[in-house]
Amino acid sequence: MKAIKRTISILLISLISISCTKEEVVNREAVITPLQSAGTSSGANWASYSTYSRAEADIVVSGLQGRINELELKINAEVEGLDYLDFYLISPSNQILPLMGYMTQTTPGLITMDVKLTDKGPLHIDDWTESTSMTGSFYPSGESGYGYGLANQMLYDFKGFNDQNPNGQWTVYIREKFSGSAYARIISAELLISTKY
Repeated sequence: MKAIKRTISILLISLISISCTKEEVVNREAVITPLQSAGTSSGANWASYSTYSRAEADIVVSGLQGRINELELKINAEVEGLDYLDFYLISPSNQILPLMGYMTQTTPGLITMDVKLTDKGPLHIDDWTESTSMTGSFYPSGESGYGYGLANQMLYDFKGFNDQNPNGQWTVYIREKFSGSAYARIISAELLISTKY
């Protein structure tokens, strides 16, 4: 009889501890940090190669806890022949997001860019009216074709980076579509990252 009572007591204690553990897991909410600057590049000048010229600016992110919850990119640059340039963001895990490059309008000569690229928009690249400066917040709307070979996985929006480790070297990559057709100088590039853990 004592053995039966002892067994029942052990079972009850086990059930209580299991239910408490489940309740703790259910009630635990993820900690989400606000969107904030995670790294800035000092910029990159245009470099000529035998085929395509390009500018690459590296942004090193370190010390962030958790996984990516949201990501945005700010670019300050001078470009010429914007409709002949492709912009990409390459992650530390070698994923690539086309940022700009699909334009139906012809652009003027030298343009100063100070833009934010975000899944929230509200602007599309063709909402920009032709002028010598380009400002505002734009959806990523690049062309994937020229990105193959630069990284191992193509993404279609910033949400594709979600749940990845944010730490490591990110690269903003600008390349001309046709040799000798355009020019770009990255003045600065800044990543804004929100994490969750």
